[in-house]
Amino acid sequence: MNYDVVIVGSGIAGSTLAMVLRKVGASVLVVERDSHPRFVIGESAVPASTMSWVYLAEKYDLPDLLSFCHYPTLKQNGMTGYPKSHFFFMWHREGEPMQPGHQAMFETYPMGIGPDVHMLRSHVDAHLVSRLPDHGVEYRDHTAVTGFEHDGEWGTLQMQGPDGPSEARARLVFDATGHGAVFGRMLGLRDETPRLHTNTRAMFGHFEGVNLLEDVLPPDDDGVFRYNRDAGTLHHCFEGGWIWVIPFDDGVVSVGILLDRDAHPLDRSVPVEDEWKSVIERFPSIAAHLGDAKPTRPIIRTDRIQFSSKGITAPGVVLTPHAAAFVDPLFSTGLTQTAAFISRAAPIVARCLADGDFDHRRFAPVERAFQKEINVTDKLVSGTIASSDDFEVFRQYWRTWVVATNLQIFGRVTGDMGDPEGAALNFGAASAAWTKEVDRRHAIALDTSRPPLERAYALEMFLANKGSWADQLRWMKAQWAAAGPSVRTMRRLFKSAFFRLVRPALPMSMHADNAFVRSFNAQVHAEGPCSVEVPDPGLTDFSERRFNWTFRLVAAELGGRDKVQPEGWQTLAERARAVQQDYARAVAADAPSARGAAVEAIERRTRGRVTEYADPSPLLLPAAARRSHETE
Repeated sequence: MNYDVVIVGSGIAGSTLAMVLRKVGASVLVVERDSHPRFVIGESAVPASTMSWVYLAEKYDLPDLLSFCHYPTLKQNGMTGYPKSHFFFMWHREGEPMQPGHQAMFETYPMGIGPDVHMLRSHVDAHLVSRLPDHGVEYRDHTAVTGFEHDGEWGTLQMQGPDGPSEARARLVFDATGHGAVFGRMLGLRDETPRLHTNTRAMFGHFEGVNLLEDVLPPDDDGVFRYNRDAGTLHHCFEGGWIWVIPFDDGVVSVGILLDRDAHPLDRSVPVEDEWKSVIERFPSIAAHLGDAKPTRPIIRTDRIQFSSKGITAPGVVLTPHAAAFVDPLFSTGLTQTAAFISRAAPIVARCLADGDFDHRRFAPVERAFQKEINVTDKLVSGTIASSDDFEVFRQYWRTWVVATNLQIFGRVTGDMGDPEGAALNFGAASAAWTKEVDRRHAIALDTSRPPLERAYALEMFLANKGSWADQLRWMKAQWAAAGPSVRTMRRLFKSAFFRLVRPALPMSMHADNAFVRSFNAQVHAEGPCSVEVPDPGLTDFSERRFNWTFRLVAAELGGRDKVQPEGWQTLAERARAVQQDYARAVAADAPSARGAAVEAIERRTRGRVTEYADPSPLLLPAAARRSHETE
């Protein structure tokens, strides 16, 4: 059989890509070695991934892609998930309970745009595969690819399935097999040694009996956190590693331990259960949170999880992101990378169909964008792990991810997601100025020969934004006095201060009047726990003139003035306000007890944008409100 496209692998990447390419007119075969449902990780969405899937659903008229973006539609389709309100980080010192000041929360969008979700991938992947026939996609499971030949125009796949050997011919093959990277290995595209700074190994699984953080950590008596700490994606960070905790609404929790291989090399003679327990028990607060957890399936342990590729294309073949490179699950980058790739690759496939030319070199812009994103992601992750030797260094490097995340959101809103050379690259990778700043901060984080306080000061200066020059000078004088007699520190402070005064950091200074930036700086420079809100698309503290000036400049730096859509943020704000107003009216008309019907009505109108869900769990409430709720 001849096809325009064969996709090998039917996870969320392969199935989404198949649906989108059918919409641009390609005949598509999806080949799967195994079957569904099956255990998969990559379970946490972020604002950029949610926006990307909504974009694909709307641009290609694929409502099925909204089925897992938001909690109501997830539940309507019988899938397990969780509505997340934030990313929560805790820093731990071995042998000591976590200190109240060693916490940080970064909120995601509330109803109208968010919240994002945790998704049980076995349910989501199986659901998407079940929808393939309705989109005209041919699907074969229990079928392994055993060989591939390309004659310059057509590729021939040799396969082994339940009925014996078979062949399929395709103008183009997409490798969506993830870490297995069937074609990446077969064609010699994978690097023998990953060219990445991050160097971690993993243990992970699904668990029951995980205790609530609110019952374990000191109470948030000062009301720093607007949301309950259990209401999002949780990160326990410590020197040499970190732990993810991703809850689902059925009581199961995904937990994974990532360890730096230089500090914690793999010893296969130690049973995985024993190593798991030993890591948990080193930290009293983590032990209180996870010590009672029981695995619902065998714990998986790996050696190094990073890999990279020399390129993502070869004659007749294109690798999807998780078949081309992988960094680390920190910051939940996988779904965002996948959605971004599909957004950029689909228009190229449409042009290939139009002119009959499927040369793999046409995907070079997608490859350049992907490599830029992987490089920035690698430095964000490896720098965070390196900075975890000291809380103040960790706190300041964490800011790098916060700013990068907001640049990612700005780019998604103001840029064209289908343009691989525009503003919408992940983590601000389209901005040369920003990526250089990430490089500088990464070098500071990795320079452990310097005292932690000196590294923390240097990192703080790089993103310091104190408003006017007079304010910056006063702040700089105070920092100079506090730095002590270190000549090296003085020299660093002078260089950083001079840089700040002559060319303020683009991502932060361009929107210095934003309430987000004011609260961001106030929290990070203060003692105690830190809570940062995502920029409000309503921008209530902006004048219209200031609004346009700010986002034109930010978007222009991310992709060039000819690559941006300055009205994008206003459009997003209008959508969010409309959803929130409609929801409030529906609830008022139907009474709170009819909230489920109200959500359903708004879902029909907004095609999945509403993410407040029926009978909200107390976990979505602020801690103080939750205590009041439970008392009532």
